Amino acid sequence: YQRRVRGFTKSTTIHLPKPIFFLTKPILFKTNRLMSTKFSYPSTKRKPHTDTYGQNQIEDPYRWLEEPNSQEVKEWVETQSGFTKSYLEKCNYRTQIKERMLEMYNYPK
Repeated sequence: YQRRVRGFTKSTTIHLPKPIFFLTKPILFKTNRLMSTKFSYPSTKRKPHTDTYGQNQIEDPYRWLEEPNSQEVKEWVETQSGFTKSYLEKCNYRTQIKERMLEMYNYPK
């Protein structure tokens, strides 16, 4: 799988791994029932913050998330990770997806 990338001064071809979606598609669609479940996502607070670029003012209410060492961000990450893990634990095909991904990418390089 190749993608042509155009830089500022030259074009470069980069080699990317094949998209895994199409290889895991049969497994993913079996989980459709789980994926159609309504979720109660953890909330993410917004804090007022505005950046000025020249004459333009850009609001960035999630700027506080850009401080990875702050206790507040660490707590947010833990909450989001807990939510994700609780979803993935209910996925009956998680082991099959993992095995298939290892099979696709675990080859001599």
